[in-house]
Amino acid sequence: FCNPTGSFSNRGGLFASSSAVFTDGVKGVSSQYVQAATFSDLNSATASTMEVWFKVDNTKPMDQAGVINPLGTNRMQITISSNPVSASGNYRLGFEWENGGTEIWNAGKVQDWDDTQWHHAAMTCDDTDGYKLYFDGKLEASGAALGNSAGSTVVANPTVMVGGQSDYGEINRAFAGTIARASIWDTALSAAQIRKMMFEDFDAATTPNCVLWWQFDEGEGGTVVDRSGQGNTGTLSGSATNATWANGGTWTAGNTISS
Repeated sequence: FCNPTGSFSNRGGLFASSSAVFTDGVKGVSSQYVQAATFSDLNSATASTMEVWFKVDNTKPMDQAGVINPLGTNRMQITISSNPVSASGNYRLGFEWENGGTEIWNAGKVQDWDDTQWHHAAMTCDDTDGYKLYFDGKLEASGAALGNSAGSTVVANPTVMVGGQSDYGEINRAFAGTIARASIWDTALSAAQIRKMMFEDFDAATTPNCVLWWQFDEGEGGTVVDRSGQGNTGTLSGSATNATWANGGTWTAGNTISS
């Protein structure tokens, strides 16, 4: 179970110096998101992990909103949907994984929740061992290998997106809420590694296979530093109004989670 305690910041993030970014969930040309326009670090990978800390804006409906999307399309992502998708509240965690011909997906794999608390989601994709989906550190879904977990032969010029997904030329699956950290790895992390890393900032985490780590420490400006050292700088984006920095929030780094 996840039991956050303490208070360390009024900047909206999860860790002592961190802030967070807000995306409004508006679909289409007005959508807000964070993007790394060029991302090639999974091109030769046979396994990967994506993880994200988020809290929903529970006043808005969502339909398979792409909360973290390493390739910019629906080939591989973690999604959030309201239930029903036409109304706010009762949110569900989902996922998609596709290799260009076969798709594994589920728009509502995790039990409903309707709160504005921080939640953690992670997904591993492995060409040998298959996929695993975690919610607040608990394994919620798993399945057989699909092949081509990196998607390099599926997506030309992949682009990381957090808070949305590019679908038919527009951001039609937009996330409404706050995102406080996102990372991508070129290996499938174990359950124990995920449960440990989810409460660590970059300086404390063991990250030799991390290829993107956005901690949103900046709190201002239009870019997000990639703490992994791979140079995958994020840009606060939006065709009408860019994603914005959030305020307020409490957390303590260094907690643990039970199995």
